[in-house]
Amino acid sequence: MDIKTYIKENFFLPLFVHGKPNKSRKELKNVFAYKGEFARTERDAFYDEAYGEILFDLFIQWVQSPVDEAEHREHLYRQALALGSVKEKMINYEMFGKNLAYLDPEPEEDEEENDG
Repeated sequence: MDIKTYIKENFFLPLFVHGKPNKSRKELKNVFAYKGEFARTERDAFYDEAYGEILFDLFIQWVQSPVDEAEHREHLYRQALALGSVKEKMINYEMFGKNLAYLDPEPEEDEEENDG
């Protein structure tokens, strides 16, 4: 499996089935561009600040919890990991949206019809 198929199937699963798009190339580009822009604006406007505050709160709770409460401390650790996974996914959407033009260098159907 090549990297383009892997990215498409793992980041935009409902839009692809067995590596083949369910929508036209232009529709997919619009969806990917929208997801990328949405992830960028939301991450810039809200998530970065909230992420830091929540992570700090989790760390304070972890430090203040008794050492013998391993289950509670582990739960806090897993919450912090999950929070990081959300941020990672948003960054992946943003990067894919920015790099869409380079990942799909073939011209759109509309451009081919206008040229010919």
